[in-house]
Parts: sequence; C-alpha cells; structure tokens
Amino acid sequence: MKTPTFSIKTTAIAASVAVLLAAPLAASSAGFIGDAQAAQGTGGQQQGGGATGGGQGQKGAGGQGAQGGQGGKTGISRVLEAEDDSDSDRPEWAGGDTDANPHSGDGNPQPGDRKGDEFGDLWVYVRDPLTGLPTTVDCDAGTCYTVVVCADDACTTTDTYLISTDPEAELPAGVTPVEVELGRLNLGRAPTTVIEHAEDEAITKITADGVTLSLDPAGRIMVDGVTIDSPLENLALYIAIMTGDTQVLAALQPLLADSSTLELAAALLGGAADKTGTLTVDVVYYSNVIYDLVPSGEDYVDYSSMTYDRSVYDATVDYHYYDTDGTTVLNATVNLKDYLVATQPELPSDGGVTLFTVASDDALEVVELIHTQIHTTVLPGTVTP
Repeated sequence: MKTPTFSIKTTAIAASVAVLLAAPLAASSAGFIGDAQAAQGTGGQQQGGGATGGGQGQKGAGGQGAQGGQGGKTGISRVLEAEDDSDSDRPEWAGGDTDANPHSGDGNPQPGDRKGDEFGDLWVYVRDPLTGLPTTVDCDAGTCYTVVVCADDACTTTDTYLISTDPEAELPAGVTPVEVELGRLNLGRAPTTVIEHAEDEAITKITADGVTLSLDPAGRIMVDGVTIDSPLENLALYIAIMTGDTQVLAALQPLLADSSTLELAAALLGGAADKTGTLTVDVVYYSNVIYDLVPSGEDYVDYSSMTYDRSVYDATVDYHYYDTDGTTVLNATVNLKDYLVATQPELPSDGGVTLFTVASDDALEVVELIHTQIHTTVLPGTVTP
C-alpha cells in the first residue's frame, strides 16, 4: 500500500480515519464527492466496491487488518448512561457535550491537521496499517481520501465515500461521517499542568525508596503489588515514555528487561482508556497528535519497531460468573492468552501502528475483564469452570 504524503496544518486538529480491526463494512460501494457536488449537497458517482473502511459493530465480530474495520463496544454517551463512572477521570465534556468542551471547533476537519487552539470533529477514514496516515486513491478530482459514513439513521451499518483532498471539499447534506470517540483519552486536551501533576504523582510512586516494580495482568505498572490504576496517571506515563522522559525511563528499567518500551507504552495507553471502550488506529493516531507526540517534521509516530505477541498473557486469573439461574455466583479461572485469542482480532502481520493498537486494546480488554466483578457467563478461555 502506498503511503500518502500531504501537508500538516497547524491551526486545528481534524478528521479521523481507520484501519479498523474487526467488523467489515456492510456495504462496500464508495461514492465520490467533488467540490461542485458538495456545494449542491448531492452524492457523487459510484466508484465500485472493495474500498476498505470501518464499522461500528460489536467487538470481536468479523475479520481484521487493513481490509476490515473494528467497531466500538458502545458509544461514549451510552457508556456514561450505563456505567458507574465514579472512578473515571474523564472531563465532563468528554461524553459528547461539545458546548462544554473549551477546545471544540466548528470548522470542517481535514485529515492530518495538527493540534491547535480549536479541535474539529474526528472522522473515520481508511488508514495505512503501518503509519496510520490516511490513504489516498485516484478519483475524478485527482486524489481522494476514503471517508467512512453511516449507511442508516442509527449508524448500525456503514459505507464509504470518496472525498477530495482539497481542504474546501465537504460531505454533502444528509451524509453523516462516522466519528471517533476518544472518551477518557480526551484528558490529553486538558491543560498541561493536569498531565504534569499526574506524571509527578506516578513518578513519586515508581521512584520511592525500596519499592518493587512489577506488572499486573493487563501489563500496567504495579508498585509493591499495587496497580497504578488511575487513567490519568497511566496516560501521563504513556506520554512520558513516548517523549523519552529520562527520569521515567530510568525508573522503569527493571520492567523493561522483560517488556519492550513500546509494549509497556501500549499497556499504559490501554490503562488510560475507557474500560468499556475500544482502541482503534484512529484513536491512537489522533491521540498522539493531540498529545503533541508526533516528532517535529514528521507526520506520525513511528511504531515500526513494535514487537508483540500474546504469549505475555499466558497466565491465569480467577473470576466470578452467574450460573444459569442468573443468581448463583460461581468461581472460575481463565487463561488470558486464550481469552484474547477467542475475543480479540488476530494479530496483524504488518506491525506498525496496527500492531501497537491491537496490543493496547488487548491490555484494555484485560482491564475490563478484571474490573468486572461478576460476569454473566463462562468466559472463553476458561480452564477450570
């Protein structure tokens, strides 16, 4: 797949696009939207099938990789309604209340825009599986991006549209793009003092005299057997690792003997995200842009050295589940590696940002598993029900 090149603006963050990791598109036709058609509010000519894109189906359904799409487990608004969020560090405006978001922008987003004073909506596009950059295709306008859009009012199925790379091009009226939801990872939009305070708190814990560092079942950092569970502290440590914070990296050296730096970073990002959410390439790419982690002069964070396989989860944890009567609580033991193999997308062979994303989402899946007090049924990978 050819890696596209395009300029990065400095005024506003923009759209989002996906190499998604699970459910394929329900329909594969791609409509082209040129400037004149956008002005008229009409769809363009059909471009044939086979375009890659993303869906919003339930996690674990379908295939994965550059030719498929992974849907979220649930929308953030539904998470806020259904979840006891007393342990969440999510700002009030992260649940979709854009009026309360001090950073919310009102312009039409374009893929590749950098963090600025305002933020536009984050759209789902088709992305390169290695770099996370939006991929380009030849079209009537010359070069286009592929935008993932809703195929029905409830957006339970998705389709794709081609949109010109011209910054002035817009989707026509009635065409609704699929948007990326960052959830707790919106914390990165908070003032830098908030992240700095969280990093100071985490550093104080991991550098205290005589402490023993280890990893919990999800790969998050433990200090004397106690997990650093705060999403904000996990996010601060992720940012510190990705920016090469020498104090943090020095303190974490005992852990890096058995875990690569990027593998640990993936677990930390998973620990910062919504427990009931899903990490996609879109989320990782735009989070990195928001956190100013993209190196100067580059268009993306380079994860080409990422190595990961699920053997790191070849361990067991105990859990509780309801018997078939729906009231009796039983005990069981599950092998985490087998559970992830059964419930998560296959590991991509290409590596890069897609492999990092799967590793991070694996960690998030384990976080959700161990935070659930009583499961509704026997889990896949259970070894002793």
